[in-house]
Amino acid sequence: MDKITLSIGTGGEEMTHFLEETVFPVLEQSISGDAAIVGRTAFTIDSFVADPPFFPGGSIGTLAVSGTVNDLVAAGARPAALALSLILEEGLDTDVVRRVLEDVRRTSKLARVKVVTGDTKVVQRGAADKIFITTSGIGEKLLEFSAPVPGDAVIVTGDIARHGAAMLLASKKFDLEAQLTSDCEPLYWLPEVLQPFQAQLRWMRDPTRGGVGTVLQEFCREFSLGVRLFQEQVPIIPEVTGVCELLGIEPLHLASEGRMVIVISPDKAHELLELLKPFAPNSSIIGEVVNDHKTLTKVVDGYETFVPPLTGEILPRIC
Repeated sequence: MDKITLSIGTGGEEMTHFLEETVFPVLEQSISGDAAIVGRTAFTIDSFVADPPFFPGGSIGTLAVSGTVNDLVAAGARPAALALSLILEEGLDTDVVRRVLEDVRRTSKLARVKVVTGDTKVVQRGAADKIFITTSGIGEKLLEFSAPVPGDAVIVTGDIARHGAAMLLASKKFDLEAQLTSDCEPLYWLPEVLQPFQAQLRWMRDPTRGGVGTVLQEFCREFSLGVRLFQEQVPIIPEVTGVCELLGIEPLHLASEGRMVIVISPDKAHELLELLKPFAPNSSIIGEVVNDHKTLTKVVDGYETFVPPLTGEILPRIC
């Protein structure tokens, strides 16, 4: 790869190749997933670009706090504090900044974290698209994970792909009309719900860029196991299904910004599901870990097919 392309930012195969060919050879073992564990402290950093910066259900401010909180949660940590960095384009209306910061304040309060430090830079007109945000977060490590094995259950904490579909509509790049709100929200409550299941908890990831399909492909690569999804059990609301069918997009490749994919021992899956329901009513067991293939498949009407990895650029900037 000689040039940086927009497809690197989708979270799919191009991103994987970029990390493996460009980032990891230089930084060696310095990078540890979406969040690193240092002692008993989880630490994460993320950057957010959203076009448009406001969308049904939130803004780039909602997105920045939720995404950082959820990365800490995925590492098994209780979020504690955030840092916030703004990059603002010259000429941006200050009311835009105020609205974004109000969403940062509101979402931080909901997630029970404080923004404790930050930075602001202004770049020349045209050097950025309105507003970019970088956040870092720390949290207290609460949960431990054991190695996944065939038979483990795959759970998702709600309907998937809604953020990606909402951003597609909000971008006005397609002549589509639908009432669709992003799923963007912080899952600050999840570590406490999961604590009784530590002995059976295997793995977690928030399915942002690249969606549920991409994070499960990463799971397969990491553990040399397969995942079999059951299409009828994957929660997708009709509006998202309609957008995906019209545009020819696989819902498994669209981002969710308020969901978690959890792998847990099958004997505890239904018990966990019951505890999730008050917080996440659409939670569902969507599949199982298998050993007969090393990639992601889905079963539709009794037929099992491979889910191809995400390639290329299919979306406006969404996270």
